[in-house]
Amino acid sequence: MPSVKDLSKTKTSYKASPRFPAGNYIVVIDSYEMLPFSEEESGTYGLAYVPKLKAISCLEADDDWNQEMREWMQAELDEFGDWTNKVHEFSYTNRETNTRMASVAECNFPLIETDKDYEEAVGILEEFAWRFYMKEDGFESGFVVDVLGLSFDKDTELEQMAEASVGKKFMVNFGYEPNQDASRQPDFVINSMYPG
Repeated sequence: MPSVKDLSKTKTSYKASPRFPAGNYIVVIDSYEMLPFSEEESGTYGLAYVPKLKAISCLEADDDWNQEMREWMQAELDEFGDWTNKVHEFSYTNRETNTRMASVAECNFPLIETDKDYEEAVGILEEFAWRFYMKEDGFESGFVVDVLGLSFDKDTELEQMAEASVGKKFMVNFGYEPNQDASRQPDFVINSMYPG
């Protein structure tokens, strides 16, 4: 077995792990968490619905009409490795508190306002929660309806809606956008979501 000193003298170059290929995927909600978020400018703190997504198919790799695109995407997926077991969760770890936090992401939904310590509930964040679910004048809308195809009675609890989302499939367009810190890799994002 080589010593640490021997290994530290090894001449080698390192390359970054391959990035998950941008493209259109069918994903399934594997599970979800209610993670804290903060909006420092407005002084708003709370909990957001953050799904864990697994890609189950890639539309470009399954494209029978464009052989060149299909081969290129399959090569990208092969380079990445076991892409169907990759769990995508849009969160980060706060360096100061070492707490996992909800990122701003198309699939994350701030739902509950809390105090600054995330312990005492203040109420439902109506200015954001309507993107997750809204029922007005008998008409339902929001992510769980428009993207997941679910429907709920008037008195259904948010937790029940979140639980009902597990196992549901939908289509996403994954992509990359420049990081605010130009020295860092681009951020992996969901550009858009559609019923799947």
